[in-house]
Amino acid sequence: MGRETTRERKLSLFNALAREAAACRLCPAMCERTAVLSEHNGETGAHLMFIGEAPGRQGGDRTRVPFSGDASGRN
Repeated sequence: MGRETTRERKLSLFNALAREAAACRLCPAMCERTAVLSEHNGETGAHLMFIGEAPGRQGGDRTRVPFSGDASGRN
């Protein structure tokens, strides 16, 4: 009873990290970039992870979907 599965625990930890990152004000240029960590960043149990630059204003930061819009994938 009340036991979390490994997947639920990972998701809970990721969501806590996303909330903490969203509340951080140490990097002024990133304060308005709310899509840096979100539920749209993929599966917490994935075997592969893609790492990219910060979301662009007209792309991922606006749509909240990583690697979308702006010049994503063109460099």
